[in-house]
Amino acid sequence: MKNDKLPRLLEFDVIKVLAIFLVLWGHAIMHFTSEDQYSFSAYQFIYSFHMPLFMMLSGFFSASSMRVSFKELFYKKFWRLIYPAISFGLIFLGVNLLWDYFADYKGNSVNGIKYMWGIFWFLKSLFVCYIVLYLCLKLCDGRKLPASIIAIVFSQVCPLFMVNWMLPFFVLGYLFSYNFSKFLQYKKLLFAVSLLAFAICLHYYDAACIEQIQEVKQRLLLRDLGAITDLMKIQMSRFLIGFAGSVMVISGVSIIVPCYRNSPMMLLFAKYGGQTLGIYILQTLILEIIGFRLIDLRGMNTILYSYIVCPLASLFVMALCIFILKWIKPTPVLNKLLWGKLG
Repeated sequence: MKNDKLPRLLEFDVIKVLAIFLVLWGHAIMHFTSEDQYSFSAYQFIYSFHMPLFMMLSGFFSASSMRVSFKELFYKKFWRLIYPAISFGLIFLGVNLLWDYFADYKGNSVNGIKYMWGIFWFLKSLFVCYIVLYLCLKLCDGRKLPASIIAIVFSQVCPLFMVNWMLPFFVLGYLFSYNFSKFLQYKKLLFAVSLLAFAICLHYYDAACIEQIQEVKQRLLLRDLGAITDLMKIQMSRFLIGFAGSVMVISGVSIIVPCYRNSPMMLLFAKYGGQTLGIYILQTLILEIIGFRLIDLRGMNTILYSYIVCPLASLFVMALCIFILKWIKPTPVLNKLLWGKLG
C-alpha cells in the first residue's frame, strides 16, 4: 500500500484515542499526589511506551509532508505544532503566575523562560522530527533507508526536546507506513511476539531510569568510560520496551477493530480520533496546573488510586477537553488566536 493515498483508518483513530487516554492517566497519577509516581505499577506501564506510540503514529502519517517543498512543510508544521505551543504556553504561564500570586504561593516561583521552553515539549520534538527527516531525505535523494539511518544517528547527538529519544520512533512509523499491508498480513503473529517481548521487558523495566540519565551524562563529563555502557543499557531498554509496546497496541487494535467496526464505541473513536492534539494541550491546564495545585490524594490505597480514581478522572478530563474544543471551534477570532492559521 502506498502511503500517499492512505485512507483515514479507524484503527488509528482508536489507537490515538487510547494513546491520549494513557497520557491523561499517567499525568493524573503524577499530579494528583505528592508521592513518588515511580512507585505506581500503572505509571511504570504507561510511561514505558505511550509517547513512542504517539511518535510512531505521527511518523506513519508523515509521508505526504515529505513530498512538499521545505517552505510549505515548515509553514504548515509551525502553525500546526509550534504556534499552539506558544499561544497556549503563554496563557498557561499567565495562569501559573496569577495563581501563585493570589494564593501567596511559598514554593519556587515559575521561571517564565524555562516554562515556555519545556511546556508542550512533545509538539516541539515532533516539529524537529519532521524537519530532520525531511532534510535527510533530501540529502539522500529520497532514498528512505539511508535517510532514516542518518536521521537516527543525528538524533543521538540532539537532546533538544528529547529528539534523541523520540525521532527513532518517528522514523520507524514513517517506514512502517510503506509496509502496512504486510503488517496486516502478519498482525496476529506480531501481536503475539510483541506481547511476549513487552511482558519480558516490563518485568525488568524501571521508569525511574529516566532520572538516571542526567547522572550518567555527568559521569561522562568526568571521563567515566563505564558511563557509556550504563547509558547504552538505559537507552536500549527504553527503546525495546517502547517499540514492543507500540507494536503490541497497533497490532492488537488492528485485530479487534474489524470485529466491531460498526459499533457505537467505534463511531465515538472515529469522531474524536482527530482531536487528540487539542486534548493534549488542554489537559495541561486541567491536570498539570489546576489538578496539581488543588488535589493531593497521598495516602490513598495504591490500587484504588492508580487503577480506579485516576482512570475515571482521566475520562472526565477528556470529556471536558472535548467540550471546550467544541466551544472554541465555532468562534473564529478565538479559534485563530489560539490555534493560528491552521486552527
